Amino acid sequence: MIRIRRLGEVGIVVRDLSRSLAWYREKLGFEPQFEVENGVVIGRGDTSLWLAPEAPGCPAGGTQGGQRLFGFAVGPEELCRVPQEFPEDKDIVHIDHACYESYIVEDPDG
Repeated sequence: MIRIRRLGEVGIVVRDLSRSLAWYREKLGFEPQFEVENGVVIGRGDTSLWLAPEAPGCPAGGTQGGQRLFGFAVGPEELCRVPQEFPEDKDIVHIDHACYESYIVEDPDG
């Protein structure tokens, strides 16, 4: 069995690459790491995301595949600040799981 140490890179198809880059930089402090043939890898610390512009006929966030949800582990101080850090997201969902709490927020593509 392969022992996973942490989540590596997650790929996200986005409608507007510039808008998404700005959002991930402003909200999560992610910076561009390097460009790839179809998009850019951004990151902060040990966490990386690959943002790829949507292909014609394949809408970002659609049901044709693509990433719908991923999570970041944060400390309790950061978790408490989520509603204040994302005031533009009127549909934030708070979930009190048996072993942890989470918030679901949406990026510019929903």
